[in-house]
Amino acid sequence: MPKEENVDRTNEIKEIKKLDDHETRLHNIEKELIKILSSDEENHENKLQEHEIKLANIQHEKRLANIEHMLEMLSVNISHMINTDHLRSDEHNKEGPKDDMQEQTPSGEIDNKKLCEIKPVDVFQINNYPDTDLGSHTAEAAIDGQKETHMHTNYSINPWWCADMGGVFHVKMAAITNRHDCCQERSENLRVGVTNTKPVAGQNLDLNAYTLCEERPGLMGDDSIVKCPDGVTGRYLIVQLRTTTWMHIAEVNLFGYSDPL
Repeated sequence: MPKEENVDRTNEIKEIKKLDDHETRLHNIEKELIKILSSDEENHENKLQEHEIKLANIQHEKRLANIEHMLEMLSVNISHMINTDHLRSDEHNKEGPKDDMQEQTPSGEIDNKKLCEIKPVDVFQINNYPDTDLGSHTAEAAIDGQKETHMHTNYSINPWWCADMGGVFHVKMAAITNRHDCCQERSENLRVGVTNTKPVAGQNLDLNAYTLCEERPGLMGDDSIVKCPDGVTGRYLIVQLRTTTWMHIAEVNLFGYSDPL
């Protein structure tokens, strides 16, 4: 074989070896990539499962919280019914007819130390949503006993709703039901407080203008039971949102005493 052909054959063999080396390296790289992708996919699946478990736990805790609120409201209603029966029995043993409003009159002669539901004599709010001429979203909708209706303010800074209790009470608790048909996320940073100074409809209300019972940071959810510390007294109960939004509450029920404990 001529010398030149031997050289060409040698070079050809070298090129073939180089190609084989490249193919081997590419194959190894592909294996590494497949391994990395498989590992990432497994990690994503694990993370997804962790998120699903966390979400299930959050939903479970929310259901438990709602059940606790419902039980607490039921307990308050039962206590109120028992106390009402006692009051009626006391009235039978006293001379003369008694006014139905006496149960919530601060100066009444009945046993005022029993927890009772306070019926507001008037309610009002910062402003009205534009369609309140139909009567469906006024402040009164929050005390009409119907969860299908709700009060509704216009878009406002720290919107508020107020109940005039007709006299000075020791307020112990407010059971607040959020609007159910939509837009619950607007009810954020719920505040409940008591004051003897009547707020002015159409005007903003300073967050420090009343004695704060409690503030609930974050979203309100379906129902909230807000308790007032001992010694909180006043004629006007304020429900306010510490945010800029529309305010719409379905129901507000107040409980307290008409004289000191």
